[in-house]
Amino acid sequence: MRRILTMIFVLALSTCAFAQDCVKIGFIDMQAALNTSEAGTVAKKELEDAVKERQDKVSEKMAIRDKLVAELDKQSVVLSEDARKQKQAELEKLSREIQRMVEDSNTDLQKRQRELEAEIVRDLDSIITTIGKQGSYTLILPAEVILYSKDGLDITDQVIERHNALYKAKLGEGVKGSGK
Repeated sequence: MRRILTMIFVLALSTCAFAQDCVKIGFIDMQAALNTSEAGTVAKKELEDAVKERQDKVSEKMAIRDKLVAELDKQSVVLSEDARKQKQAELEKLSREIQRMVEDSNTDLQKRQRELEAEIVRDLDSIITTIGKQGSYTLILPAEVILYSKDGLDITDQVIERHNALYKAKLGEGVKGSGK
């Protein structure tokens, strides 16, 4: 990946010498844009709330399971073999249910996170393209591939600012649209 980017950069510089056009390169920290934009913080809060809700449900089931384990321990001496087996089967069923609940929750939360991030990334990509065209950038790279840069090449704050404005506009449209 770095070799390809290096080759692109060298080619861009070489064409600059021949065409007398300057190469303008910018970069963006996509993770920062995702995490610090207003839409990103709202999405993060939504996911945190969903995680807490799911954890509470799992905790309730675990408390029931723990109570059943305690009952089984206390009564194991006085229970008949059939009653003890029945309680153990009930305990195993509850443990499987908890495990399935955790797995389903994790799958659902990961899916929701991907959906929220995909929507934000689509908007960010559009904004980056607009900034690239308006600013006559030759290339805009992700910050992860940048080892060094001169000050002024980072467009992350500019992208976040525009994304926040877009997010507020979308919220405004949602409010207007719901009044019809």
